Amino acid sequence: MRRKPIKGMAKAIRDFLNKHNGIFSVQEVREYIKRNLILTSEQNDITYGQPNWHHSVRKQLSNFVKYDEIIRVEHGKYVKNKN
Repeated sequence: MRRKPIKGMAKAIRDFLNKHNGIFSVQEVREYIKRNLILTSEQNDITYGQPNWHHSVRKQLSNFVKYDEIIRVEHGKYVKNKN
């Protein structure tokens, strides 16, 4: 079953990127999302050992890497692309 997109997730991650310089971790993005988005109980349900919205954050970061908005520098660590 495909996960429903979380409204505002991409914008919230872009806001995080605009406020952050240097290398950042997935955990920092998750903390920002948790503080800035209202998450439903369905999004907080645990699947594969994590809340559903954690999977959505990782997927969105993968999309940003795919479209060269960020660069993966090591496992769980990213940096904004300077282009």
